Amino acid sequence: MPSSEPAPPAPESNRRTRRLGAALLLVLVALGLLTAWELYTARRDLLAGQAELGNLDLHTVDRAGGIGAVAGRVDERVQRADRTVHRSVGLRLLAAAPLVGIQVGALSDLTAATADVSGRAARAAAAVETSLDQGGSRPAGRLRLLDTTARELAAVRREVRATRVPSGGPLVAPPLADARRQLTDELAEADRDLVRGIGITRSLRRFLAGPRRYLVLAANNAEMRGGGGMPLSAGVARVSGGEIDPGDFNQTGDLNLGARGVAAPADLQALYGFFGIGREYRNATASPNFPRTAPLVAAMAARTPERGPVDGVVMVDVVALRAMLAAVGPVQLDGFRYTADNVAERVLHENYLDLTNRKTRVDHQARLATAIFDVMNNRPFPVTTLAAGLVDAARGRHVLAWSRDEREQALWDQLGITGELDPDGLMISVENNSGSKLDWFVQPTTVMQTRRGAAGTTRVSLSVAVANPKRKLEASYVETSFLGALKLGQHRVVLAVYLPREATDVSTDGTPIFIAGPDPPMRAVLLRYVVDFASTRWVRVSFTLPPRFGSLRLLPGGRYNPMVVWNDGVPTSDAVPVELVWRRDDEVA
Repeated sequence: MPSSEPAPPAPESNRRTRRLGAALLLVLVALGLLTAWELYTARRDLLAGQAELGNLDLHTVDRAGGIGAVAGRVDERVQRADRTVHRSVGLRLLAAAPLVGIQVGALSDLTAATADVSGRAARAAAAVETSLDQGGSRPAGRLRLLDTTARELAAVRREVRATRVPSGGPLVAPPLADARRQLTDELAEADRDLVRGIGITRSLRRFLAGPRRYLVLAANNAEMRGGGGMPLSAGVARVSGGEIDPGDFNQTGDLNLGARGVAAPADLQALYGFFGIGREYRNATASPNFPRTAPLVAAMAARTPERGPVDGVVMVDVVALRAMLAAVGPVQLDGFRYTADNVAERVLHENYLDLTNRKTRVDHQARLATAIFDVMNNRPFPVTTLAAGLVDAARGRHVLAWSRDEREQALWDQLGITGELDPDGLMISVENNSGSKLDWFVQPTTVMQTRRGAAGTTRVSLSVAVANPKRKLEASYVETSFLGALKLGQHRVVLAVYLPREATDVSTDGTPIFIAGPDPPMRAVLLRYVVDFASTRWVRVSFTLPPRFGSLRLLPGGRYNPMVVWNDGVPTSDAVPVELVWRRDDEVA
């Protein structure tokens, strides 16, 4: 009877089967490794492009070869990642698997959407770069540059809004679903940023097209006023066709209005009436509240024959001039060569020693800003370098602007140069009341201490030190203009501490409060005292904050040498806005 069992396979057939299986396994392993590597490189390229964009600012654009080069490199990485995903043999094979195929499709959709937006952004950046190269720093070129920028930003926005990232359905793995949500959120954020960018570009274009008349105050940080230097020179800039013609600057001390002065708002008059606010340009910005003092200065200009009605007010100081010189290069004036490296020391100190004739010095200082603006109108320069420097200067209150036109004021607000105060902020302004130029030598220090009070309140103590350093005494117009009232070298200051409007129980350590009152949206406490030569005087101001406060936003004081602030033993400064956070575990008072 024949057997029903199959015959055993031949030994050679077994070996071929095993070899075929091993080879297939090796192919699958290699394909898996290759696919994993391709996914890794795609992810690496996407993250590298994201990192370069994340670390990008106006300072790094020039060093990185320009906006077109940066965008091109980022786009190259994104496109390479997209090509890797779409050309991967392993992913094509995996796409045939029912569940895995859904993941592959979702990944392909993500990289394709990113690549589309990246490509359009790179083309926009290249167009803007071309416009820059074709004279974007010249007056007419500035308008063409802004037109190009607005047009290209609008095109990128259309691409962003047209981009749809398919969900891939409920079976998409959590990492890919998270990546899709992140990309969707980033596209929405990009749309908002593009709307803002288009608005700023078009508003800036309207401003530069003009015509506009802006009062320009040149502030001197060697003699401080509220949140900035004292405006010692003033001119009217005419803005038209992309050109900024600063005109002639005059010494503000020669423009005192006297009886023709403008009535200041009652609260500002109560705080700063002793400075002659509304009559004296040099003291018109005694309050750091530029949105309130600038309209006052504009009203003063309208009553000044040498100035006349203006559309807005801009205040710049030596830090802003330094940023301009860093972009346009050196400027020659009366045999002096001003550069970004020496302009601060020359303007704030050396000119008072070298140009001993007051009329000569005043005229020279007043013409410096005109000379720099003239160079900006007639010399090519890297626009991004200028923009980066002015952005940095603006963060420290070294560039301030106000316009009576609401749309234009919105532009200055978007650019962060309105000098607006913060109702939950803190500003410590050491003002010069000596008629001196001693702020070149002075760098105040503040030690902030906090402790818990009853019902969750916080008691804040500010110990402010003003050092009047030992040095070789110089001419009286450097040391003091109030000889008789002050000794040579004595420094009389007005310490203006701006507190949140909810601060209560304000007290001092014995130095009496000179004046206190509201300066909306904050409240001000002013102390007035003398710091002797070669000495340091400490003054303490304390106040209580309600339970909702766990920090204060320190606002810049606009000094050339920023104030050093110690909070819980950690030093910072008021060079730019910074959050001062305190611990809440201190012993109850």
